[in-house]
Amino acid sequence: MRELERLVTVNKLSQKDPNWIHKDLFRLLHKDELWITAYENIKGNKGVLTPGSTLETMDGMSLRRLKRLQEQVCSETYKFKAVKLIYIPAKSGKKRPLGLPTANDKIVQEVIRLILEAIYEPVFCKESFGFRQGRGCHDALDHVEQRFRWVDYAIEGDIEQAYPIIDHHILIKTLNKRINDPRFIRLIWKLLGCGVLDEERITWSKSGVPQGSIVSPILANIYYHELDEFVQSIKQSVESENISKIARKSKAYKALEYKIQKIHNEIKEYKLHSMEKIELKSLKY
Repeated sequence: MRELERLVTVNKLSQKDPNWIHKDLFRLLHKDELWITAYENIKGNKGVLTPGSTLETMDGMSLRRLKRLQEQVCSETYKFKAVKLIYIPAKSGKKRPLGLPTANDKIVQEVIRLILEAIYEPVFCKESFGFRQGRGCHDALDHVEQRFRWVDYAIEGDIEQAYPIIDHHILIKTLNKRINDPRFIRLIWKLLGCGVLDEERITWSKSGVPQGSIVSPILANIYYHELDEFVQSIKQSVESENISKIARKSKAYKALEYKIQKIHNEIKEYKLHSMEKIELKSLKY
């Protein structure tokens, strides 16, 4: 499909230059193939027949309905409906909110997600595994197994309420660094400002993206990408310092370090209370 080829081109530009500024993205929305692909991507998802804040679902979706939706978005007359909140059990024993967009909003969100993914997927850190194309938990575990087998310490962190605290203005400012297209940015502004329906009451906020929304994971990844880069810079600084320290070690120090490591390896080969193990442990360097 020609329009998907345009997405491939966008992706290649980001691969070639991580700082490339993309223009005229809104023109992609005029192509039928992108909307058909978006619908095909989500039509089999769990919950597509679950209504959001309106009664509409994916049931009975047709090319005519899809075309009408496309025309509304391209004419900038489309309005996102409020995201309906439901509460599901969390591992902590409490309940966490889950957002349910309307059927039409899901399709528009998937169109936006496809474009953002083409731009940002080549830019994201290779050590980032959350909600990434072709990546999952097992890939993260394999990475840890291969790269972190001989570490002295690890830093664990958690961003509490990662989705609700996303500041809309900071997010848009971040998007503007890579996207120079006012119409496409306006569409995302509309998405962010759709409001939340919680127990028959709609509220609006200048922060947060709904958990459960199709486009929220990639918006969160874009928002927190600069944090990833900051952590990467710290990592590189520490590694450079450690390499410098190793380079400054004397030959005598390196020889003693090698001897200690060799004895340590030998100790591991013997049984716990064997005489050989006791003798090796009693050695003085």
